Amino acid sequence: MSMLQGTYTIVKLREDASDTIFVDQTQPWLQQILDELNEDFDDEDKAQIGPYIRFKGEITKLKNNRYGVVAILTGELNARVCALCGNTGKLIYDPIECEVRSVYVEEENREKYQLNDEISLFLEEDDYDLYYYKNYKCDIAMVLREYAFLNKNPYPLAE
Repeated sequence: MSMLQGTYTIVKLREDASDTIFVDQTQPWLQQILDELNEDFDDEDKAQIGPYIRFKGEITKLKNNRYGVVAILTGELNARVCALCGNTGKLIYDPIECEVRSVYVEEENREKYQLNDEISLFLEEDDYDLYYYKNYKCDIAMVLREYAFLNKNPYPLAE
């Protein structure tokens, strides 16, 4: 597994096998996502809040009758980011906690099965957010970035 660029190559994973993934901001690509989440705050604010981001999950390679080789990524994304309270304007931390449920199908299936307008896929008796891989490389960074920003509270409030 090479997560240096935020990708996972599934060609080395056996069918019906899983691999555990644990990454945090020590990975440069995940630190970049954390920096983007905190881009409106200076170093002093960040030092006060102590932002972090981490993902723990697994990727499973399956053979599907319709789509061929698919990879299912599941797990938990946790982060703490800087925010301003919507009521007081004071610096607070805002937690991001979300379940990641995504499936990667080969890019050529997008046209073949007319998936261009689809954002999810029902597979293995469950619904997953739909992504594509090319050359057996799954872009984990793109998925985690999307989950982080979609689950960031637009109106954080101090407790």
